[in-house]
Amino acid sequence: MSRRSENTKLTAPPRWRAHFVLGLFGVFAVVLAARAFDLQVLDQAFLAKEGDKRHLRTVSVPAGRGVIKDRNGEPLALSAPTESVWAVPGAVLEAPEKLAPLARQLNMSVADLRKRLENYKSRQFLYLRRQLAPADARAVMAVDAPGIFLQREYKRYYPAGEAAAQIVGMTNIDGRGQEGLELDRDAYLHGEPGSRRVVKDRVGRVVEDLAEFNPPQAGHDLRLTIDSRMQYLAYRHIKSAVIKNDAKGGMVVMLDPATGELRAVASYPSFNPNDRGSIDASGVRARAATDVMEPGSTVKPLLLSQALDSGLYDTDDVIHTKGWFMVGRLTVKDFRNYGDVDFAKILQKSSNVGAAHVGLEMGSENVWKGYKEFGFGDITGSGFPGERFGVLNDFYEWNKVETATASYGYGMAVTAFQLIRAYGAIADDGMLRSLRLILGKGADMHPPAQ
Repeated sequence: MSRRSENTKLTAPPRWRAHFVLGLFGVFAVVLAARAFDLQVLDQAFLAKEGDKRHLRTVSVPAGRGVIKDRNGEPLALSAPTESVWAVPGAVLEAPEKLAPLARQLNMSVADLRKRLENYKSRQFLYLRRQLAPADARAVMAVDAPGIFLQREYKRYYPAGEAAAQIVGMTNIDGRGQEGLELDRDAYLHGEPGSRRVVKDRVGRVVEDLAEFNPPQAGHDLRLTIDSRMQYLAYRHIKSAVIKNDAKGGMVVMLDPATGELRAVASYPSFNPNDRGSIDASGVRARAATDVMEPGSTVKPLLLSQALDSGLYDTDDVIHTKGWFMVGRLTVKDFRNYGDVDFAKILQKSSNVGAAHVGLEMGSENVWKGYKEFGFGDITGSGFPGERFGVLNDFYEWNKVETATASYGYGMAVTAFQLIRAYGAIADDGMLRSLRLILGKGADMHPPAQ
């Protein structure tokens, strides 16, 4: 053989290397087969559990909110079932031919609907319309657009409208209290939602309803002391009076003095809780509980009753007036000179001079104590949210001028609730009762009559 042939002859690889490679492939094949056997045969429960994580869902079942009723059982606030339309945006956009009929049923423009869906395309849940009437919801579903679903909700209705709005209050669109008793007793009225287990497909459709179900617990009903007939009457008259006199506002409170139960609490301006878009903040507050004012001459019966109770005066005592007198630098005066006046005439003529003479004779401490005994400076026990204490400064801060002006209702501030509570005590033989707005369950504990 030539030398060139010897130099170009290839050396054959060792046989052990080929056997090693074949063995390595064999080991991999055995491992893969074992894993497949483990997953498909031995670990079916694990696979089922992982699948359930992707398809089993717990769906909330809404609870009906409790009814707010008047003393006779007439509804002042109640909830009705409605349907809300929600979407999986990506699924809806896959059927562009459905956008026009869908937008028409949703009372939207096609452009607005498309923009909303595209802006939230990554979401799996998007509200399109809330709280539709059942017939309108059925019309939406009749479009048969993919990714469109209904969810049961409850919408709050207020039969008394603006007449009782400030006391009853209102809820937001999610059914949680925002104003009035709806807010203050929200936990009592709201109830507890239930739940159910369902199987959903990839776009959120419920394909199977499982047996696991926790029923919702409806909210409790709330019964008020208000008589809706009196409430309507009170509101109608105060609204008419405010408009006729071009006043900024007004209020009416009607009380049963023997029980402390409020039969009507109306003020104007008010608001319509059935139309949230029309609400003006000035009409939301319940003025009788939250607004304070100088009571003026309305305190004179309270002052004179305390003077009689103290023993300093009798009903036939006469006070000499000349139409005015000086207290320090303050001139206390009447509309005209009423001469000698007894207690009946002080009230009849609303004499500031007569009341100031009585107050100065009683002294600042006794005048202050008398107003405190009628409940001034304290809340009334009504339980209404946001009720104000009013203003009644301590007597040791009063000089003779402040004692005189306090005798005819200046230099202090009270709510309409406080004032009617005080008058209720006069009507009920001196019993100062806590005001009541709620009957039975749901009411706060009230202190006894004083």
